[in-house]
Amino acid sequence: TIATGLQVSALRACIMALVFWSALLWDRRPDGLSSLALAALLILAAAPDQLARLGFQLSFLAVLGLMLLYPFFCFRWPRLERDPWDLRPTPAWQRGLLPATRYLNGLFAASAAAWLATAPLTAARFNLFSPVALLANLFVIPAAGLVMLTGLLSLLAGGVFPPAAEVFNHANRVFIDLLLYGVDLAAGLPFGHWALKTPPAWW
Repeated sequence: TIATGLQVSALRACIMALVFWSALLWDRRPDGLSSLALAALLILAAAPDQLARLGFQLSFLAVLGLMLLYPFFCFRWPRLERDPWDLRPTPAWQRGLLPATRYLNGLFAASAAAWLATAPLTAARFNLFSPVALLANLFVIPAAGLVMLTGLLSLLAGGVFPPAAEVFNHANRVFIDLLLYGVDLAAGLPFGHWALKTPPAWW
């Protein structure tokens, strides 16, 4: 979090993680909405002007959308689900397909939840409606995860074995280039986004 320059989204994530995972130390049940609310209160207590900043609004709206809307977009695939009482061996196609289906389902649910929560604010502040983000996020989310992973590995390896850190840095650059290429490709798709007038406040 410090390495990002205390960016609001990183600070929010850090506070949420600390609050959520330390709940058990205080004999409390971990609760995502409570940790999100406390993160907002702490950030605003230190810098009240953040409330009017777009980065603060988008970051908290996206996470709120993930918490509230994600379950509605997670579909079950009864044909692929395994009956726990069935003693017959699981078919090979089912063993391979079920994890992949769950992973893609989770990616789609996360993308749809975050997009739906932030779309009104994006339309109001940027005069832009971008349904292609639903498709782009299926690529961007795992790519961003790889960027974070290789960056962290580089940071950890740097003090122990610098040549390994260099390898991770090069891998990090490759993943960043792939991520940016995917974003540019999505932005160029026809009818992927279009401009609109600022919607009314009630909308």
